[in-house]
Amino acid sequence: MTPIVTVPPPASWMETSRPRRVAVVAGQPEVDAHAFIAWIQQAPALDYHRIDARAQLVPYVALDAAELADADTLAVVCHAHLAPRREVLVLIDHARLHHPATRVALVLLHATRDVPKGTSAWLDAIHPDEHHHAHLETPAHAQRLARLLARRGVALVLGSG
Repeated sequence: MTPIVTVPPPASWMETSRPRRVAVVAGQPEVDAHAFIAWIQQAPALDYHRIDARAQLVPYVALDAAELADADTLAVVCHAHLAPRREVLVLIDHARLHHPATRVALVLLHATRDVPKGTSAWLDAIHPDEHHHAHLETPAHAQRLARLLARRGVALVLGSG
């Protein structure tokens, strides 16, 4: 009879219970980072009214490089049809150099619900760890972004053999 071996989970699994600090940066002057945070906070998928350590997402607006030190994720929010500000590219480079554990998430906002276009240009310019498309008029997109930025994404994997 083969003995059963119990392997402890990796340490990264244990970190999922702490809040995720997300530094939100406006990629262009036309983006309101405070409004973006309010939009994802209204998503009912997460409980934002709890003050204890079980809160899943702590978003805040980062105005300079000093505010990136405690961030788990740097969320660069941009309108998909506009180019990013040069200062944002410098901030991303600073985050990668001084805070290598901080993930860079690109959030592309779309005015219409058409198929997103021009994503490859954004990916080439920013090289994010993850990227998301969102339409501000769709509440489900706020819920999905809140889950993904909190590292609480939901997936279904099907297979057959």
